[in-house]
Amino acid sequence: MDVELIRASADDLGVTSFLNENGVSMKSVFASLAVVVMSQFAAAQTYQTLPTGYLTTTGGEDFTHFIGQGNDYNSTISQSVYDTSNFADQGLTTISSIAFRAKPGSSAYAAGSLPMTIKMSSSTRNYNNLSNSFATNRGADVVTVFNGTVSYPAVGSTTTVNDWVVVNLTTPFIFQPSLGRDLCIEITKCSGKFARTIDCDDDGAAEGIHEHSCTDTSGHGNDKVPVFRIGTHTTCTAAKSILGAGCGLSFDGTLPLMGQLGTLSITGGDPFGPGIIAFSGPANMGSPWIYSGCNVYLDLASVGFIGSFNFDAVGNYSLTAPLPNDPFVECLETVLQSCQFGHVPLISNALWLRFGH
Repeated sequence: MDVELIRASADDLGVTSFLNENGVSMKSVFASLAVVVMSQFAAAQTYQTLPTGYLTTTGGEDFTHFIGQGNDYNSTISQSVYDTSNFADQGLTTISSIAFRAKPGSSAYAAGSLPMTIKMSSSTRNYNNLSNSFATNRGADVVTVFNGTVSYPAVGSTTTVNDWVVVNLTTPFIFQPSLGRDLCIEITKCSGKFARTIDCDDDGAAEGIHEHSCTDTSGHGNDKVPVFRIGTHTTCTAAKSILGAGCGLSFDGTLPLMGQLGTLSITGGDPFGPGIIAFSGPANMGSPWIYSGCNVYLDLASVGFIGSFNFDAVGNYSLTAPLPNDPFVECLETVLQSCQFGHVPLISNALWLRFGH
């Protein structure tokens, strides 16, 4: 890979037309990186139910006081608390989706939608010792994981164990069962009714509380809880590493922590000189640059350009931007490398990153 190849590729992508825009195209550097690369390296979800053991069989109960409201209640708030023993993986877990279903064997129903808010936390109370106060059962790590409208398709003559209504969480929840706190799933639904009562269980290690108004602050205890299917992703530790040495440019950055601010910094450029940042999937040991002693660590099969920038008056560039809290980005590994165009092209060392927590 030489300077003419980089320059030609940049021209093809329209990068060089932005080289004098003072970094405007770099404002979404991390988001751009995540969107492009995650399509190639997306993680897969693993599914289990809470309580455990109901992926292919019914929980055997139904109830009108949770999201499945049937024909009874338009406005409800409920908490369902599941013992840590329900989790097959006791380590750090990223919960990225949740699903519920009508009690299998129910009659057909039409398509519909429900506005709801879902919160998750590591409960301060054990599942079998809940308070009637919703606030008391919430853990300090409580997060609103979804706030919007859930749409569900029509179901034919009889409902089955496969008719899940899936909610993809807008904010994934990080949970670690081995710490001993139970998972609290809180759902507030202030209008509308699901077409049928939902599948529940009253034999597992889980209990809950509910109330018939979404504005209530306390509820009534109940041993029936919804059978939820949760989708989880492997949780990775954020990491970074410097690859090689640059020819004129030094490239570094902060750990790529999900949902937090990240910073990239490049030093050693020409004052006000134009440059680009390129990325790719995990690379090889490096290909020689046109000048001795420097390597290109990008994988040419997956290389892309995040955008352009201009160095400041002393030849430095820095960017701080939010990293997405998206489970499909978690564990993603990528390599970044920077180049400056000028009378003598300069290239930086490479920066290997793994997105995580």
